[in-house]
Amino acid sequence: MSTVFLGGALVAAAVTLFILQPILSGCMLLSIGPKTN
Repeated sequence: MSTVFLGGALVAAAVTLFILQPILSGCMLLSIGPKTN
């Protein structure tokens, strides 16, 4: 049972990272953009 829980947690973490990656990169570009301009 614990192995299934760990597997689910790893999958959830991977999915959240995959979803948040473009959002985080967009925030970084928005925060860096005005400074360079």
